[in-house]
Amino acid sequence: MSLASGMKDVQAYAKKKEVDTEPAFAGSIAAEGLVPEGICPVARSLVMRCLLFPLHQRIGSSNAQKISKVLATLP
Repeated sequence: MSLASGMKDVQAYAKKKEVDTEPAFAGSIAAEGLVPEGICPVARSLVMRCLLFPLHQRIGSSNAQKISKVLATLP
């Protein structure tokens, strides 16, 4: 899915709709800037574009519906 806005905008939108998110690669060596630029040319781009939503089997149907609505209406 291609988004019209950046990851921070998506995080703010999800938070406004009471859905917690977190960067998918937070704490990784790529996120910490420890991967030399030429080694993995797309690593930094992935770090800046990937976001985790709380999707697991015990989320509950009402929370699953809320998350589904947020995902369907991302900016």
